[in-house]
Amino acid sequence: QQLKTISNVAVHRSFIRVSEVLNMSHSTVSLHIRSLEEELGVPLVDRSSRPPTLTKDGFDLAEQASRVLDLIEGIKQRSNKHTIAGSLHIGVVPSASSLLVPQALQRFRARYPEVEITITNSLSQELAQQVKAGKLDLAVTTEPRFPQHGLSIHHVATEPLYVLALGTCPETDPLELLCNYPFIWFSRNTWVGQEIERQLDELGLSFPVNFEMDGLDAIAAMVRHGLGVSIVPKRVGEQNFHQELKAIPFGSPQHSRQLVMLRRKNDPLHHICDALLQELKEVAGHPDA
Repeated sequence: QQLKTISNVAVHRSFIRVSEVLNMSHSTVSLHIRSLEEELGVPLVDRSSRPPTLTKDGFDLAEQASRVLDLIEGIKQRSNKHTIAGSLHIGVVPSASSLLVPQALQRFRARYPEVEITITNSLSQELAQQVKAGKLDLAVTTEPRFPQHGLSIHHVATEPLYVLALGTCPETDPLELLCNYPFIWFSRNTWVGQEIERQLDELGLSFPVNFEMDGLDAIAAMVRHGLGVSIVPKRVGEQNFHQELKAIPFGSPQHSRQLVMLRRKNDPLHHICDALLQELKEVAGHPDA
């Protein structure tokens, strides 16, 4: 537990945040760190800074702790080496939580009933941090623009991007729609929102932030009520994609967002994660991709 605590301190850089992630009191986090310092005889935290930060010895120990925790998990799973059984803690971005992931989990549970699954919903960046910290075994997120230290990235699905507008809008060109109506942002706290912003920048387009939403259904409702236009992905498995609205491919060739599975490198649960990855790809129509 002490090793798990210092590993999380290295990731989150905040005792308060670690206490929230590990569901323990702030004083318990401090006690774990002090116990490690007394046992090892070296300062692991610089308490003169605000907030306190790990020393070099602290960061070195946190890195070793992460490897030890993976080994411990591997020992726990050793008896399941040739079977798909155990527990799996999954993180999922909200936009993949209503179609792709439920269908894949339904198939997965039917085939592997001995796997106990827990699910957390959050934004891609937060989920990636939780996988790094060992709080989650894997996460289904938007593909990160930059490499994620300590994580492997596995492609799951491609979701094309569309400009969404009222069906009564006379324009048929996506750039005309974007320039002629207020723009509704897909939250730029999300990786897909940041990617959309980057693509708009490349086109020389800049919009004020009057509307910014973090849910696809909320964005569609805003468009449906005539409040503007937006750019959204067509989710895997989405039937009758906003038929009452105008949906025009964005970009030529059409831009898309990539959904991926993030996992720790050398993850001892790789056999279970691989099985779920295959189910996700089957649902997405990309088996063995």
